[in-house]
Amino acid sequence: MSLITTKGAYGLMAVFEVSKGTSEHPVSINAISANIGVSRNYLEQILNALKKAGIISALKGMKGGYYLSKNLSEISFGEVLDTLENDFGFFAKDIEGEYKELFG
Repeated sequence: MSLITTKGAYGLMAVFEVSKGTSEHPVSINAISANIGVSRNYLEQILNALKKAGIISALKGMKGGYYLSKNLSEISFGEVLDTLENDFGFFAKDIEGEYKELFG
């Protein structure tokens, strides 16, 4: 039994790839797709969910792409997986909205 789906795994890899960019020099979707080996269409779904959750931001246009909305050190595995997985039960938000491990 797998704990996370391919969506969660690719989402974690995508966040790492996006972390290589900045708002001045965002990472293109084509570069992310090539580096993690996932189709652009599937990646768009993942990136849209991460963007909606405020984890990443996007810059439109010819030189557009993706960059992190906050420092990488402020993004937890739990936050990414909670965004992408339907029922990821090993993490929960505490009252302040921070993620904590339920087990371990």
